[in-house]
Amino acid sequence: MLGRAALVLGSALAGLAFGAVGPWIAIAAGRLFNAAPSEVGAGMGIAQIGSAFSAFLVSLVVTRVALPRFGAVAPAMVLAFTSVGMLVCCLVLPLIHSATGLYVFFGAFGLFLSLGAMFQPTVFQTLVPVSLIGRMVAVQFIVTMICAAISGPLVGAASDALAADGSHLITAMTVVAIPILILAALTLQMVRGSGFQAAKAEAEALNAA
Repeated sequence: MLGRAALVLGSALAGLAFGAVGPWIAIAAGRLFNAAPSEVGAGMGIAQIGSAFSAFLVSLVVTRVALPRFGAVAPAMVLAFTSVGMLVCCLVLPLIHSATGLYVFFGAFGLFLSLGAMFQPTVFQTLVPVSLIGRMVAVQFIVTMICAAISGPLVGAASDALAADGSHLITAMTVVAIPILILAALTLQMVRGSGFQAAKAEAEALNAA
């Protein structure tokens, strides 16, 4: 039970962190670095395409290397790793001083987010009985959407508190995202922890019943 709850909460926290940075990239590029709308759209579009394709390639490598070595827990390990990767990306966010740097950050952050999204369904299928998957997915969707909606206003409020002209927007994004990602990383570590095999065995027993 703990592993399933940690899976839902950790994934929701990752969505909350994305809401603190993703929607603000375009605004930061335009306001802070005077990037034209066409440049922002092209930069973010290329970054998103590149991150999704890169995540697909990485998932193929992980599937071939990690699954034979670590077994069923491998997808949960990858899921935990992705939150750490997003955290590292946010740690370097304050060092960015150009619109191009923001696009690179968006691509790197999106790589880990996409990789987590690719492996999350496998973890769900492993830990959640078939009879409960529909309800768990519904709960996951609702919690994630609520969390993602909360983080945007938090960044806006933090940015206004730091400077009324929005000059500290990147700092606000970082301040909001980092604690969330620390919690996400700790929570998702619980998914791959000692309770994984117990949750897996319980799900298999319920499926066989």
